[in-house]
Amino acid sequence: MTPSRQRVALVGAMVLSACGSPVPPAPEAPASVSAAERLPLGPARGDAETFSWRMVVRGVEVAQFDLRASSVADVVRVVSRGSVRGVARFFRTFDAQAVAIIERVTGRNRTALRETRGQGAFRRTSLRFGRSAAHGIVGDGETSRAFERRSISNLAPLSSEAFLLALRQWRPKRGERAISVVQGASELWLIELRAHAARMTSAPIGDRRAQELVGSAKRLAADGTLANARPRPLTIFISDDADRLPLRVESKIGAASIKLELLSYAKR
Repeated sequence: MTPSRQRVALVGAMVLSACGSPVPPAPEAPASVSAAERLPLGPARGDAETFSWRMVVRGVEVAQFDLRASSVADVVRVVSRGSVRGVARFFRTFDAQAVAIIERVTGRNRTALRETRGQGAFRRTSLRFGRSAAHGIVGDGETSRAFERRSISNLAPLSSEAFLLALRQWRPKRGERAISVVQGASELWLIELRAHAARMTSAPIGDRRAQELVGSAKRLAADGTLANARPRPLTIFISDDADRLPLRVESKIGAASIKLELLSYAKR
């Protein structure tokens, strides 16, 4: 699994995953999303926090992701790193790092920088987020190219880090739905989630009562229409307490199940 696919599984990932099998014809993305349907953005948490997740594919641990968030003046700076773990190191090596800058008051992204190294290759992606598009430059240290990814007209795209912060702030009632557009490795994803009832949920960090958010991630083409690919099922468990911890994320790539499980959390 490539670094970009692993990041996509985290969006959500934090989440998001590799492309599915193509299915004609491609449905249309909504032209706009009502205010009641948007994932609400607002003041981002200002706590200094650290998280660690493990990625499990078909029951085997293959990677670990660490994230550190801290407030600096009027922004939240989120630094993340991912690397291969376990037996997967015999087949592939990679190291992925990212820094995202998020406005504290609005919860919106300013910029993000992502770097991946592995199998002798290097890739750097610099992103700037507008109200209806993500603008980026991607390169390998020698050559680079600019790109633009359009969002739904009234839905500002978010990095996976900003999406995670917003998701933790959202406290939906059962049945409520939220829609957002999230930047993956080099593409945007339309994520729709619906809140289910809270229940006890297991995670390596310990069992907690958690709210289950169930939905899908759909890849957008560069012009903001839905790409010709199957949606990925997506389930996120957020602890039903003041911490609002993302305990577990579940998705699928074809027949392969993918889980991200929270290993540790600390707050200062």
